[in-house]
Amino acid sequence: MLDLMKLETFRTVANTRSFTRAGAQLGYSQSTVTAHVQSLEREVGAPLFQRVRFSREIRLTETGQRTLDYASRLLTLAQETSIAIHSRSEPAGQLRVCVHPLLLAYRLSTVLRQYQVRFPRVRLVISAWSDPRILGDSVVNGAADVAFILDERVNTDRFISRSLSKEQLAVVCSPDHRLAEFTGGITIRELARERVLFSDSSCSIRMMFERMLMMAGIRIENIIEAGNVLAVRHCAMAGLGFAVLPLFAVEAEVRSRALVVLPVVDSEMTVEMQMIRHPRSWVSPALNSLLEQFTPEMLVSSAA
Repeated sequence: MLDLMKLETFRTVANTRSFTRAGAQLGYSQSTVTAHVQSLEREVGAPLFQRVRFSREIRLTETGQRTLDYASRLLTLAQETSIAIHSRSEPAGQLRVCVHPLLLAYRLSTVLRQYQVRFPRVRLVISAWSDPRILGDSVVNGAADVAFILDERVNTDRFISRSLSKEQLAVVCSPDHRLAEFTGGITIRELARERVLFSDSSCSIRMMFERMLMMAGIRIENIIEAGNVLAVRHCAMAGLGFAVLPLFAVEAEVRSRALVVLPVVDSEMTVEMQMIRHPRSWVSPALNSLLEQFTPEMLVSSAA
C-alpha cells in the first residue's frame, strides 16, 4: 500500500527537482529522502526520476509523471478528509504557502503574521523560492495550496492567477560606478555593455530582463551570480556592477545614497506580485480565509 509520507517526499522532490532541496524543505536527511523514493520505486516497479545531463537537477520519467498525478490527488484528498473530520467554525489544519523570497521579506511577512495571530489553529507551512517554475509547479503538483510570484503577468490555464500589485523595478549601481553619470536616463543597449548582478540563473527578474534584451536583439555577457539578494545589493554598493531589483528592496539604500537609480528610457521596468492556485483544487476554510485578507487596503498597508 502506498504510504502518504513517501508520496509527500516524492512530490516535494518532483517539485524542487532536487533530493537535497526536498530534504531541506521537509526537514529530512538526504538519505531519508532517497530511501522514501527508492521504496516508492519498488512499489510501482519502475524508476521515477532520471538525471538531467550536464546538470545537478533531475526530472520525472514517464512513470514518475503518472505517479505524481495520482500522488497529488491522494495527498489532496487526505488533507480534505482530515480537515472535514476535525473542522469547527474556526479555520484549522495545514496551509502550504510558496512565495518569492523578496515578497516574503518585504510584502507578505506582516500579512502572514497577522493571519497566524487571527487563526492560531492553522499551521502555516511556508517555503521560499525565487524560481517561478518551482513556484508554478508547486501549485500544479499540489505541493502548495497557494503561491505568490514576482513576475510578468502570467496568462495560463495551468493555474488561477490574481494580480495583487504592480511593482517598479529599479536599475541601481554605486554612486562611484561609471554608470552613475546616467541618472538622467539610460538605454538597455548601454546597460548591456556593463556587468550585471543577479542572485542566480533561475531568478524571475533575471529571466524577465534577459527576455527584454532578447526582444531587442541584445545579449548581455558579463554576469555575476551572487547567490542571494543581500549579496547582490552589497556587490552593487561595492561597485562590482549594476543590479535590477524591485524598488521596494533597495529604497533604504537609495535614500541613504548607497545606491543610485538609473531610469531606463526605452523599456518599461515593472513586475507584478501575483497570487496563484490550482484551478481545480479544493479551497479549504484556511485558504479561503487567507484569500479574503488580500484587499486593496491590506496591500497599501503592507507596502508602507
